[in-house]
Amino acid sequence: MAHQHSLFLENFSYVYPFADRAAFNNISFELNTGETLGIVGPSASGKTSLLYAIAGILQKHFPAGSMSGTILRDATKPLIAPAETGFVFQDQYMQLSGVTETVEAEIAFSLEQLGMSPRLIRERIAEQVLQFHLEHLALRHPRTLSGGETRMLAFACELAKHPHCLFLDQPADSLHAEGVQLLVSVLKARKHSTTVIVTDHRLEMISTICDKVLFLLDGNQKFFGTPAGLLTSALDLHVLDIPLWIDAQQKLVGHVETLSYREALRILQSRRDLRQWHSSNAEK
Repeated sequence: MAHQHSLFLENFSYVYPFADRAAFNNISFELNTGETLGIVGPSASGKTSLLYAIAGILQKHFPAGSMSGTILRDATKPLIAPAETGFVFQDQYMQLSGVTETVEAEIAFSLEQLGMSPRLIRERIAEQVLQFHLEHLALRHPRTLSGGETRMLAFACELAKHPHCLFLDQPADSLHAEGVQLLVSVLKARKHSTTVIVTDHRLEMISTICDKVLFLLDGNQKFFGTPAGLLTSALDLHVLDIPLWIDAQQKLVGHVETLSYREALRILQSRRDLRQWHSSNAEK
């Protein structure tokens, strides 16, 4: 069976009003339904603008800008219906409605706007509170939460919609290691049912959850393919934060798929021990 294209972009470009160059230029790729795409690049590379454009937010707020090229959903529909999408902003505090008194009510707010039944809303609240470990915060006021807790609430609000397409703008910001691991496990569980597009300048999470990766530099598309393909390409990736264990594999064996995480750590440890042995003997 042929894959269904969730997104199709061809020579997709956008110039903000009064800007002297494109925010992103001639972006072309196809993404299958249920795949996860990571958009990576340094600051000001155009990744957030591209994310906003794919989600339809950029056109809404900057209609005077110049957009060209093609963007289709399922090869026929322009853009994506808001009711079918979830979007988590880089600034998690932008996510809060400002009109609710509890975490549970905040999750319910967007579902009420979609016209869901009270029974279904209760089910979705219980589901997300459990999924993002918010049980102890359920009756807290959203404005009293920490940055990481607020980000988890933002994820819960958007995933409660059961979106067909989920957009995440640098979602690991404000999260500690356990929070990142929880997000990764949630996104892995949504694979094949939700198309996910995530931006970041770090490859740690991208290399773990993404089927495809798009590398942007100064608004230009430098690579589209698998994370392993990017890491083994001849491209200069010094502008990205490459995970230590992947960087180690490249330096040790020149191939990111040869060693497992544990094997890479073992070799690094053995080499460190050897350097320490040489150092201590040289001092004698």
